[in-house]
Amino acid sequence: MVYPQYGGITTDTAAVIVLFDQQLRGPGGITNRQLALDVRLLRRATGMWEVDRINPLTSLGSSVPLSAAATEVLTDHRIRLSSPAQTDVNTGRVDEQILQILLGLAEDYELGIQVIHTGHIQTVFPTSRVSNHAVGRAVDIREIDGKKVIDPTMSPSVLECFMQRASELGATEVGGPFDLNAERKGFFTDDVHRDHIHIGVTPGDPLAHLR
Repeated sequence: MVYPQYGGITTDTAAVIVLFDQQLRGPGGITNRQLALDVRLLRRATGMWEVDRINPLTSLGSSVPLSAAATEVLTDHRIRLSSPAQTDVNTGRVDEQILQILLGLAEDYELGIQVIHTGHIQTVFPTSRVSNHAVGRAVDIREIDGKKVIDPTMSPSVLECFMQRASELGATEVGGPFDLNAERKGFFTDDVHRDHIHIGVTPGDPLAHLR
């Protein structure tokens, strides 16, 4: 298990985005791969959580030529992509603004990317509203400078500066462990976003701003 990330939670249902390494043994020997899966849970009458289902993987679509930004994201040593996120960038279909935001953040931070599209919930849990992750316009970051966002020793000031920088680079939605500006659209927090930073871009929406 690399990282289990909340995808959504209600009183008796939950979604967990599970990133894990898997070792496969076959006729040709041992191979390794990394996967991210959308795992759904139900709370039983006993109060125990049990796996209800694992949703099938989805794709951003057939590959198209990579932009310069996509190529740079794939080769930037300060952007540590999970294998599923790397697959998404390699399709050439991740939103250009998201790629530019990652490159901008990497100028000041090392980023540990959990998911972009593959393995992420396709709707905003528990609604049927399509998530920006479903169309390659959002990214979830689990680590900043080698430290997990959820780590109790993570500096709140580092998170605040990081989230503010994401908005300056063009994010219209920035979710994390706390809300930088409860009175303005853009920044947000909830129980689901205490273990990662969500950065998204919705065309036509204003940038997330403190003032």
